[in-house]
Amino acid sequence: MLVLGIDPGAVNVGYAFLEDGVLVKAGLFSPTFKETTLNGKTIEGMVALRNFLDRAEEKIGHIDAIAVERVPTQHMGQRDRILGTENFLRSFAILGERKYKEYAAVSVKKFVTGNYRASKDDVRQSVSEIFNLKEEKGVKPDVFDAIAIAYTGFKEGEWDEFTR
Repeated sequence: MLVLGIDPGAVNVGYAFLEDGVLVKAGLFSPTFKETTLNGKTIEGMVALRNFLDRAEEKIGHIDAIAVERVPTQHMGQRDRILGTENFLRSFAILGERKYKEYAAVSVKKFVTGNYRASKDDVRQSVSEIFNLKEEKGVKPDVFDAIAIAYTGFKEGEWDEFTR
């Protein structure tokens, strides 16, 4: 089973692919924007994310399940961009008959570290231990969060299933 974990952000999107629990690829997706309006950037970001996912499926294979962190946002612009990303991913799952699950950050932290109040460093350390990763300087916390989200989805295995 190929699981995609996503840590959505207003500017950067952390992603991680796990194949049967093995880390295949992880990184940061940062679309560039030509549009200047919030609505234009939201749409442009969704198109860029769709293109990214299509290329990933060509290289890695069909994404069977998507695990996404549900992000509480207070700022209007951030909220719209993040909700746009979450809604796009839900639609992508439905149209592709993929499994889908949203997780609160505290649930992912608890699953990966055993502590609801774990720090970003705690998540990084736990993910590094689980996947036997070397500590690399400069890797953004969003990448480790995405790995933790994918791992939680894979291990928990409770998915919302969509069929047409």
